[in-house]
This record gives sequence, structure tokens and C-alpha cells, in this order.
Amino acid sequence: MHAIPGRVPPAMVQRDRQREGLRVCRAAWLIGVTVREYREIEAGDRVPDPDAWDRICELYGWPQTFVGSARG
Repeated sequence: MHAIPGRVPPAMVQRDRQREGLRVCRAAWLIGVTVREYREIEAGDRVPDPDAWDRICELYGWPQTFVGSARG
């Protein structure tokens, strides 16, 4: 089961891509989407499909799910 956020934090995607030293075209190729799709994901205008989400998490070392802090 894939837990994909409703919207990927754009600043986080761009920051991690730059941290890894990847150009947009290389990052897109590594996660299996077009450059246009990657730019839309990075801008927060597109939610990645489950397979792309798995590859994004693997590429940038993210957890598969983001869990908010418990408040009580």
C-alpha cells in the first residue's frame, strides 16, 4: 500500500534535488516521469503516481509516509 500525500511539499522536492546535484531532466529520468511531469510535481501542481512516489522516496531517502506529530 502506498501512502502518497495530497501534495508533495514543493520546496522539499527542489531542495533535495539540488542537494543531490541533479538537474531536472536527470531527476525526472530517475523517477520515470517526463520533465514536464517532474516540474509539475516539484511545483506542487501534480501528485505523483504510486510508482513515481516510491522512486522519489528512494531517490531522496524519504520515508514512505509522512506522519504528523501527535498532540495531546
